[in-house]
Amino acid sequence: MLDKILKVKIKEINCDGSKHCDQKCSFFCLDCNKPICSSCVVTCHKDHDFYKISEIFDKKMTKLKDMRVKSEEHISVCKHEEQELIVMISKGSKKFDDTKTEILHNQKIYMDLIQKHFDNLLKDAENQWILLRETINRELELIQRNIQQMEAQKKKIDQIFNPHKISEILTSNHSHISQILPSKSVYQMSLQQATFICGSLSKDSDRLYFFGRLYKGPHYKMIGSYSTKMRNLSKIIHLQNSSCIIANYNEELIQKVKFESDEIKVENEIKIKVFDLAMIPDGRLLLSKETSDLELINIDGGKELFHSFFPFLTFGVYVHKEDIFVGIAKSIEKSQNYEDGRIVVLDMKGQVKCSFGKEHKSGKPLFICPTRIVANSEIICVIDTLKRDKDNNMLENGRIVGLNHKGEEKWSYCDKSGSPFGLFYPQDITFTSAGLILASEYWDNELHAINKYGDVTGLIKVKDIGNIMYPMSMAVADQGILCVGCGIRGSNEEVKNNKIYLFKLS
Repeated sequence: MLDKILKVKIKEINCDGSKHCDQKCSFFCLDCNKPICSSCVVTCHKDHDFYKISEIFDKKMTKLKDMRVKSEEHISVCKHEEQELIVMISKGSKKFDDTKTEILHNQKIYMDLIQKHFDNLLKDAENQWILLRETINRELELIQRNIQQMEAQKKKIDQIFNPHKISEILTSNHSHISQILPSKSVYQMSLQQATFICGSLSKDSDRLYFFGRLYKGPHYKMIGSYSTKMRNLSKIIHLQNSSCIIANYNEELIQKVKFESDEIKVENEIKIKVFDLAMIPDGRLLLSKETSDLELINIDGGKELFHSFFPFLTFGVYVHKEDIFVGIAKSIEKSQNYEDGRIVVLDMKGQVKCSFGKEHKSGKPLFICPTRIVANSEIICVIDTLKRDKDNNMLENGRIVGLNHKGEEKWSYCDKSGSPFGLFYPQDITFTSAGLILASEYWDNELHAINKYGDVTGLIKVKDIGNIMYPMSMAVADQGILCVGCGIRGSNEEVKNNKIYLFKLS
């Protein structure tokens, strides 16, 4: 209907020529882009390109209709987009508000956790200092009492040393000087004094230590390393004059070596199977071979039977003063598992003094297989394990048991935190000169520091020092020097030499 009306209206357009303005336009000049009458066609538009106005109208109407349809489509699309954007703004605003609320909520949670973390660190450090301070004060009081007693005793002696009282010298009954020497507890506590270690923001940081932690000692510094051709150093015994006895279970080898420069000079060598070694006062070695016989050997190779534990097999062996501690267990048939473990105490002639392997009250077994033993005047520490791997150089499912000299269990330590496999692999154990217990943890490349009450005081992370291998054996030398013998796992032929590392403990 609109098309017909417009088509009628188009015919009523007057020509704008000055001489015939009353004439209607019937043509359209494309050159001038204007409607013209029939008179203008033959005069001023004679050579121009022109068409009937109705034809031009139809073409223009078709294009305009197409444009209108497209405009309507575009408007529809834009309105849809407009609506979606409005909805998106609404949803985005709500999402942002929710996110902001969640961020602020989690910020409070983590700030509280961080605050609690540092509060606990501060409290722990304060408790450590109070404990150390009280210990020092007790030692100080003891020393001051000793000084007073000694001064009083000296004064009495000075009074006796009088020519006019010569008879009192003869009648004096002071047969000895009474003294109460201070213990080493201060030195031991100083090794456990807390130090704050800053956290690390690197991606490889241990999450437990991200915000820092308290390290309770011992503090350590690597001071040297010595190459050896042994792939696995399963045992170290430190001797005088920079010498050691080293052994390897797999290679069935014992060597007496001397540290020279950064190398090891082999002085003596014995081809013999060895599970554990201990030295008696005359310099001979007690040799456990995971058989029933405990042998006594010289470094030049001579050997004799020291004691037979049949049907038990021998494992850990340790000498403390006049006592020899031997860990024994029975083998479960056709397996590398063991049972009925116990500790036997021998004298220097190989005679049994006592043994213990069961709890006094319940009668339950104390051990499965005691593979390493150390002892001092206060405590006996034992590595107890259920199973070893096929190479016999890694212990698994292990724990450390602390006993008194009556054979009563005082504590058991099995720290699985940080281990990717949830297993504790204690390989060797030793005492520092201050009485701290060090245990080498094979898989995680760590040395655990434990006090006499079974509490972990710190970790020596040997994996952070460099390319150190798996710590297997340890021995404490003079002046706080710790020797650590390592192992090479698998068949990595690129690793030509294993090493013994020396650490200074403080």
